[in-house]
Amino acid sequence: MGTPAAVMGDQIMATCALHVIPNPATGAPQPGPPFPFSAPITLGTVETVLISGQPAAVVGSTGYNGAPCRAAPERPVPAPDG
Repeated sequence: MGTPAAVMGDQIMATCALHVIPNPATGAPQPGPPFPFSAPITLGTVETVLISGQPAAVVGSTGYNGAPCRAAPERPVPAPDG
């Protein structure tokens, strides 16, 4: 069997450490704890390379976290390396 590959629609599962949350005492922004997220790969795939009929994901392919996030606006989520 060959090396596993990721394609458009596969889930990115990782932890985001870039959140800023309000300080409970003062309301001032402060770094928050890491939050888990899951996002489908939707951007940066190679349309001309198909794996099981789906565009191949490559280094730099990204997705959007669909879950609501009160701490940060929706932004691209890079796929983890490896």
